[in-house]
Amino acid sequence: MKEIAIISASVRMGRLSHRVALYFKRYLECNNLANAEILDLKEYNFPVFDERHHKPVAISTVSDGSFGGSQVLTSLQFSLWKMKIRTVTAMFPVPRVMNAFDENGIPSDKEATDKRAANFIKALLESK
Repeated sequence: MKEIAIISASVRMGRLSHRVALYFKRYLECNNLANAEILDLKEYNFPVFDERHHKPVAISTVSDGSFGGSQVLTSLQFSLWKMKIRTVTAMFPVPRVMNAFDENGIPSDKEATDKRAANFIKALLESK
């Protein structure tokens, strides 16, 4: 039998979309179509969503190509703005991630990566 993961993405208090995730899990399993697991983002306790306004967020994106996730960065930033979350100006795109980091998270160019990371983290920590 197929395995399906259902992402329940809303973490807001009083969320209603989780009801649909529960429905699809039950529908798939009751009709013997697939085993389903709900990945509930609310269970991960993202503190950025506890209070809605003026929390700074820094964005890091990756890709296996040369653009470092720039397209997802733009759409993610827009989504965060709509939720009234302030994104810091510093970004941390990582192009060709397979070459930039090994499987243990060790950068291939530690000095350059640490320099970029220092600027990225500084911008986040200094945001008010």
